[in-house]
Amino acid sequence: MLPGTAFVELALHAGDRVGCARLEELTLEAPLILPAHGGVQVRVTVSDPDDSGCRTLTVHSCEDGGEGPWLRHATGSLAPQSSTSARAALPASVWPPRDAEPVALDGHYERLAETGLRYGPVFQGLRGVWRRGTEVFAEVALPDEAEQDPRGFGLHPALLDAALHAVGAAATGTSEQIRLPFSWSGVSLYAAGAAMLRVRLTPTGPDGMALSMEVTDGTGAPVATVDSLATRPVFPEQVNAARGAVHRSLFQLNWRVLPGAETPANRAVAEVAPLDGVDWRDIAAFGEAIGAEGPCLRRWRVWSHPCPPLTATRYGT
Repeated sequence: MLPGTAFVELALHAGDRVGCARLEELTLEAPLILPAHGGVQVRVTVSDPDDSGCRTLTVHSCEDGGEGPWLRHATGSLAPQSSTSARAALPASVWPPRDAEPVALDGHYERLAETGLRYGPVFQGLRGVWRRGTEVFAEVALPDEAEQDPRGFGLHPALLDAALHAVGAAATGTSEQIRLPFSWSGVSLYAAGAAMLRVRLTPTGPDGMALSMEVTDGTGAPVATVDSLATRPVFPEQVNAARGAVHRSLFQLNWRVLPGAETPANRAVAEVAPLDGVDWRDIAAFGEAIGAEGPCLRRWRVWSHPCPPLTATRYGT
């Protein structure tokens, strides 16, 4: 399953190309299940700007080859980046934060696998997690198995996704319930290509369903901020059902070849013209003449050879 952070990276990249570097809103509507064999085509569409300079965005996917239907996975909006939107950096000298309690990570990814979420080596980037009250702090880094250069990304999806794992690692609830992001608000990227991140996650709602994020590099310089990230509980049976879903329509379009119609060699052609040979250039006058003079069928011709194609008609009814 493509992580939700990959949709964020796609949206930020598209916004940067059109001068709207701030992701105002991104809602994930349907998971993108990657096939065991082959690939998928992904289409990101950005609208023209409105009066305020904002644009809408959609993300669709289709089977590799483009024969199936396009499925919409995400919708959102983009806005120009404000020069004053960057938040203060987290001081590097106080990392990990004072009074923050470390969280044991032993067996964390094994427990996630039991719920149906099996993360590959590249996505197992948690290096440390700390908890201070309701705040969660995390340090994440790309492992040596990562083949892609992080400088090719704005914010590597595996890094941002690993930062979200810290919430589950620091949670005190049961491990059977996991939470996945479904809505992002106010995402701003200030620096690209980081290979290691420090993250602070703070609950923004009374039910703990939404979080704000402050992301810095190893020196404490701002990398990204997220005003609000809403999550939803996901249960193992839902994950397994999504993985087993067949993303192929029950219907498909097949073309059936039809033979050409056979026509006889002899064709009858009726030529209709006014009896006196006058050339009327007004269709109304021609109709009045027909009514006044009666039928105007002049002759009936029959050819023994195929008729030539009609190339033009000057006045017809």
